[in-house]
Amino acid sequence: MKYKIKTTKPFEKDFKNSNKNIREIAINKIEKLRNNPHSFKRLHGSLKGKYSLRVGEYRIVYAIDDDKKEVILYCLSHRKKVYERV
Repeated sequence: MKYKIKTTKPFEKDFKNSNKNIREIAINKIEKLRNNPHSFKRLHGSLKGKYSLRVGEYRIVYAIDDDKKEVILYCLSHRKKVYERV
């Protein structure tokens, strides 16, 4: 069963403000999350329970709700800043 994708307002703002190339790559990567969201990098420390998806030099930070079969996208930002924002 495919997971449903949910977005947060910060993610939507980041997505809207990113360049076209990053948006296109992100859309393709997000589609992969629908089938197997657990296959990407699991975060630890204060970000335990969240995952990171690489989009070029950018990252999408997300969480998974297996009970509801949902992936919640929190932010899309440059790799040097993304983990400070979550």
